[in-house]
Amino acid sequence: MSFQQRTRFTLSHIALVGGAAVLVACGGANPSTLEVFTSKLTPTIASLNSSVGLASAAVLELFDDTFLDSGTTKTDVKASLDRNAAALSATPDISLFPLASMTNVQVTNCDTNNVCTLNGTLSNSDADTTEVAFTTKVKLSKGTYVFLGDQSAS
Repeated sequence: MSFQQRTRFTLSHIALVGGAAVLVACGGANPSTLEVFTSKLTPTIASLNSSVGLASAAVLELFDDTFLDSGTTKTDVKASLDRNAAALSATPDISLFPLASMTNVQVTNCDTNNVCTLNGTLSNSDADTTEVAFTTKVKLSKGTYVFLGDQSAS
């Protein structure tokens, strides 16, 4: 996978995180749960335009330890972020792809294990605007949501 492909892939996962700030809570979740999540999320997303932000542990705190999405683990996400941070640090004029935004985000279908379905629209406004609907799993853990992924190895 090329640097640009890894960057797009990593930033797509981060964009999923970024859009979660507009979550509609699953049944039983109170607003303070979303406030905790948003209070972690907002500064983390704002920091992703720097090598320090890309390498920040705060980004990984938004992913469950068992995160697995189409074969990508939390360890893979960290490695990709670290590579991007190193590349940006070595070559500050590298153009990172713009962070995407999310709309129409809802968390539904929470089960007894606090695993819920997150649905939304991922938008990337670069030379043109691209939108794609997506679904992923989130988990309510320690008073906040964390990304769980599709739990698929491929």
